Amino acid sequence: MIKFSTDLYQTYIVNRKRYIPDEIISLTNDTIYYVSDELIVTGWRAIRTRPDISGGFSAYYPKLGIKVSKLFDGDGRLLYWYNDISELSFIGKNINFTDLLIDLVVYPDNSIRILDLDEFAEAVEKNYITKEQEVRALNSFHALLDYIYNDEYSLLQEPIYALEEYLSSLSY
Repeated sequence: MIKFSTDLYQTYIVNRKRYIPDEIISLTNDTIYYVSDELIVTGWRAIRTRPDISGGFSAYYPKLGIKVSKLFDGDGRLLYWYNDISELSFIGKNINFTDLLIDLVVYPDNSIRILDLDEFAEAVEKNYITKEQEVRALNSFHALLDYIYNDEYSLLQEPIYALEEYLSSLSY
């Protein structure tokens, strides 16, 4: 059972590093509900105003190298589940999330779309990422596909559903 709390984790900050484009952004507006070595659960609003995405919830799996996000439109309807292949490290209360470029979208009808393999190839070719990161990214991507193809993707979604249940209990 996950024990969610906004007070307990309010001093944590997620910093997102991307290679393409090359940027580091502190996600200071994210609400962090849970942190452990195995799992981090957050709620967030889109960094920039977008016509398609208003925000969502994310579950980071540091040891798997996978971030699972449930994305919503402006009316709060599910758009899709977005999965980032990543690496995560902790330095004190800083959670450093590095996007390793490979992404996979799971649509409400359970169809999937793999994104940004071209960016991953560019990062490998230009040595933006290390050989160890390349191997880790491919292993994490393989693990994510295994969850999907073995009908176990719901295991990665569970913390987000639990957070939604927790948040709905607070509104009563």
